[in-house]
Amino acid sequence: MKIIFGGAFNPPTIAHKEIYNYIKSNIKFDSFVYLPVSNRYHKDNLLKNEDRYNMLKIMMKDYKDVTISKDEFKDKKYLGTYHYLKGQKEECFFLIGSDNLRDLKTWINYEKLVSECHFIVISRDNMDDESYIKTDTLLYKNKDNFVLLKGFNMDVSSSEFRRTNDKSLVTKEVYEYIIKHKLYGGSYE
Repeated sequence: MKIIFGGAFNPPTIAHKEIYNYIKSNIKFDSFVYLPVSNRYHKDNLLKNEDRYNMLKIMMKDYKDVTISKDEFKDKKYLGTYHYLKGQKEECFFLIGSDNLRDLKTWINYEKLVSECHFIVISRDNMDDESYIKTDTLLYKNKDNFVLLKGFNMDVSSSEFRRTNDKSLVTKEVYEYIIKHKLYGGSYE
């Protein structure tokens, strides 16, 4: 089984690394893929593809069962997660947080995505994902497509780093990359 962890990773934080460790201790998988979205995905203040890719590579360099994918960088247009997942040859699960579970309705091909793909949902901020799924007809109808994981309690986000430039939110190597390339417009120590 392949686990795909998509996101902006703008920048990749210690939480993005610890999520891998958390999944590794809770679910048996064959491969783990970080899938950074391309710059064609419309998100404010998104660094260029190569910087986010390089920071992920640096952060996960010691993990042999991890791949950092450039697949979304290749498409001329952002086609969405459904398109990517349906192109996979093996069984895969897309890893999301509770916040993204609540935003799924806004994703491209939402109905097909929920009914044809599998997800691992990591609970964030003590959100009750099971109750949320029960309140949504489509999610509830496809509840077997969701694996809900509780117990990951790390309140760290990329947006918090961009706001504060707090080096404790990223690995030492990622922080050095940010300084070297003068990213995020911060004044660094």
